[in-house]
Amino acid sequence: MALETALRRGPTLRRLAKVIRQPEVLFRNLRFLQSGRPSAVPCIFVLGPPRSGTTLVQNILLAHSRVTGPRHETRFFFRSNFSDHFIPDMDERDYRRLLEASSSQVDLFERVARHYMEAEGGSHFVEKTPEHALRLRFLQERFPRSKFVFCVRDPRDGFLSSLRNPRIKLHDPRDFAETWARCADELAAARPASVAVLKYEELCASPLEKIEALMAFLGVPFEELQLRPANVAATPVSREEGHTRLGAPIGGETVGVWRRDLGAADRQVIEAIAGRGMATFGYGVSP
Repeated sequence: MALETALRRGPTLRRLAKVIRQPEVLFRNLRFLQSGRPSAVPCIFVLGPPRSGTTLVQNILLAHSRVTGPRHETRFFFRSNFSDHFIPDMDERDYRRLLEASSSQVDLFERVARHYMEAEGGSHFVEKTPEHALRLRFLQERFPRSKFVFCVRDPRDGFLSSLRNPRIKLHDPRDFAETWARCADELAAARPASVAVLKYEELCASPLEKIEALMAFLGVPFEELQLRPANVAATPVSREEGHTRLGAPIGGETVGVWRRDLGAADRQVIEAIAGRGMATFGYGVSP
């Protein structure tokens, strides 16, 4: 299955060779992943199936004067070796300093969050990695004071969007639908009180209403500048292929394009695999 790189968590020859050369690294990382205590820091996690608008929502949140966080995905909770990891937006020396002072994965994430808030003067830390949706229950357990924004989009439109982005590895309808369905199943099994579900289609249709409601859920007052395209696009990601629409006003130009552009065979595969989750979110299956 050609899943996203961050989801390929099995052993590789390179990883096995490293373990053989340095077995102490394996045991150090195993201890590090055994999170001792839940986090006391309230964070905001933006997650969801691929191509569901998570980058747009992240940028809307980061446009707020009191919200800070990495501008790129960290894939933090899919890492098995933190000694080889770094956060693109962060000075590597700062990251290494925080890593050396940390006792666990959760402890390191807390320190990273505090670092961003202290450096940029924010009161709320946001992290966006779509595939963290597959670890939603784990994150709820480890971060009981945090809130989660689960972005979702019709998987038929989402699949077409993935084909337009060379960085997305889910270019097979079966792989895309299976990943989408796994994310939907994880949401269904999670505790709902700390999760806000944000449908891409509804955000495009009523951006002001939906963002005001989201900010109320997060306990942060809405700021009008959050919906200005220039502010939403003011991140390096907006210049990457597949994200150029971040510089345009929020609209529904790509909503429902599957009816015109998606082939019948691909549509049938997606609906057969993801149909149960689609029904949950109100996405009708074609007759």
